[in-house]
Amino acid sequence: MLYALAFIHIRIIGRSGVRPPLSGCTRRPPALPPALRRTCPRPHHLRDRLIARDRLVDQGRSDRFVAALETRRRLDAYISRMKTATKYLTFEIPQRRGLVRITDEVAEFCGESDVQDGLILVSAMHITAGVFVNDDEPGLHQDIEAWVQRLAPGPSAEDRTAGPDYRHHLSGEDNGDAHLKNLLIGHQVIVPVTGGSLDLGPWQQIFYYEFDGRRKKRLILKALGA
Repeated sequence: MLYALAFIHIRIIGRSGVRPPLSGCTRRPPALPPALRRTCPRPHHLRDRLIARDRLVDQGRSDRFVAALETRRRLDAYISRMKTATKYLTFEIPQRRGLVRITDEVAEFCGESDVQDGLILVSAMHITAGVFVNDDEPGLHQDIEAWVQRLAPGPSAEDRTAGPDYRHHLSGEDNGDAHLKNLLIGHQVIVPVTGGSLDLGPWQQIFYYEFDGRRKKRLILKALGA
């Protein structure tokens, strides 16, 4: 019986060339992990990719370096042409408050500075005065005076009526409202210079606003440009 089974098994292998699976061994061997089946790039291909990448990086660095050098060259050339000038104006308003148009004085200083393209700073050097740009119209000036008096009440400009008693007055001063008005108006402006002249709008004028007069006050003009 055993001899007959062995003979049949040998005959099957000989005819088909494929050995049938034995009992209990029907599972296929496990496949290789994807990482092992992946085809790795050849060494010279990887080297060429790295070289090309390094060339792109170097080219980008070179372009940025050239652009930075050009920017620095232009900046140095502009700085070498820079000019500065300074002038002081003095005011002594006889009343407590007063408005002074100073556009002409600033324009005169602009010509003296020889700045063709730049800026001029107009700054009050006191904390009880202001500088602003607006229209030179009497009704507007009265509106501005009423506005600052409503927001920061103080004595009348002629001192005919007294103002409220501020905590600042405990220091011995009587100009508490002037400090607050300075915060409302601002103490400085910057005006542009183009072609050697003030580049103001058609109705723009520069004003010095005194909030605590009857003494000398200074204002600084600073020009900067080429």
